[in-house]
Amino acid sequence: MDKFLRNMIFKKYKIGSVEFTIIDMIFLLGISISGFMMRMSLKSVVTGDFTVFLEPWINEFKANGFGALKGDFYNYNPPYMIVLYLIALSKINPLTGIKLVSVIFDILIAITVAIIVFNLTKSKFRTMIAYAAAWILPTIVANGSMWGQCDAIYAFFVILSIYCILNDKSLLSMILLGIAFAFKMQALFILPAYIILWAKGKVKIRHFLCIPIIYFISLLPAVIAGKSFAATLGIYMVQAKEQVYLEMNWPGLYELIGIEPYYDYYGPAAMWFTLGILMCIMFYLAYKIYHVSKAHMIDIFLYISMVTVYFLPYMHERYGYIAGILAIIVGLVNIRKLYIPIIHVLVSYGAYQSCLSDNRMAPFWIYSFMLLFLILDFGIYIFKYVNANSISYKEV
Repeated sequence: MDKFLRNMIFKKYKIGSVEFTIIDMIFLLGISISGFMMRMSLKSVVTGDFTVFLEPWINEFKANGFGALKGDFYNYNPPYMIVLYLIALSKINPLTGIKLVSVIFDILIAITVAIIVFNLTKSKFRTMIAYAAAWILPTIVANGSMWGQCDAIYAFFVILSIYCILNDKSLLSMILLGIAFAFKMQALFILPAYIILWAKGKVKIRHFLCIPIIYFISLLPAVIAGKSFAATLGIYMVQAKEQVYLEMNWPGLYELIGIEPYYDYYGPAAMWFTLGILMCIMFYLAYKIYHVSKAHMIDIFLYISMVTVYFLPYMHERYGYIAGILAIIVGLVNIRKLYIPIIHVLVSYGAYQSCLSDNRMAPFWIYSFMLLFLILDFGIYIFKYVNANSISYKEV
């Protein structure tokens, strides 16, 4: 019986070009159920964001229908408000509906992460681990299924956009990035990476026009409902003006100097400081002539996402979401860098814990130094890669 069972669980079945064993399928099914049950256990958790913002917004739609979009009660872009409008139309409990949307995009993210890892490694084992890690990543589970946030929506389109750029689909990649930006302003945090890849001939400059075009199209539902175009266009500006501290629970650079002093003076200066750092990175990577592998492209996306959120002021705890997903890909493509997703998720979940419980279990300056270590360490790694893969002008 033992021999029969062992032979059975290791029997191979071919699905497409990939061979799976029964034990592979048991693992994938088990991890899928595990992640789903994690989310089910959190489905009744109610946070302040739901009671103060999301539920009243849905109630506005229930009372006034589609025409409610002309009001000024919300500070999210129209695409997500349309999602809430559809939830209001349904008979689903608002809390369940909001979390269900996030769960759908959670699974899409996990699948896309797995596809990218397989695309880069051709390893079935690493691909399955990538799917598992993305599906049960604590920050992803907490974001949508506990908190009821919608970061999974824009993150999915960003990750799918990156997958397309890896496969030389520049136009589709920019369309997807435009959709991501239509849902969340934070999608533009990784725009410098696309500019670097444009310099490397991976993106056509005309395709960048997709971002503003799709953004303007995304505003039309509110305009059709009766809201002025200027007011709709200014929604993201309203979000930006709502910040009151240099750090909003994300352990960036400003945890090292204090998040309250110098707010009025240092905030704008910090934004220009961040732009300066990003320009240095973009100039160096664009100026150097070297072989750009697909794995290196992922490295660029992760590095830009970490640097941007670390140095920009006013960053919320959720703004490390994209970096956390990309860290999984980098850690599994390059096993020597597996410590990156481990450290990053510790820091990210520490930020979530602080915000959700209003109690910091560890001083944030510790987390800030941990992120600074990742940025310096990964920056050195990228620097070494560029120099090791340099191409002379004669070879170009």
